[in-house]
Amino acid sequence: MKKALNDKQKLMAYVLNKDPDLGNHSTKKIGDFFKVAQSTAYNAVKDVGIARQIQNLQKELEETKTELLASKEHKKPDLIQIASRVTK
Repeated sequence: MKKALNDKQKLMAYVLNKDPDLGNHSTKKIGDFFKVAQSTAYNAVKDVGIARQIQNLQKELEETKTELLASKEHKKPDLIQIASRVTK
């Protein structure tokens, strides 16, 4: 068996495991397909899932920053006051 999956194969493993249109395949079946251990396929799916969460969080942080900077009252010392109004 091969030892690792490349980035494209990791993405494919994630989609094969998570997408109902593609059958929600088990990590055992995906591992067999790529000729890697089930644990390798499982870790690939987990890693891509974590990367997606990070990407989503980065997007949320950028949106929050943009919202704070767009405030007409934007002044560095007043950011905490602005943030408290945004969260209400």
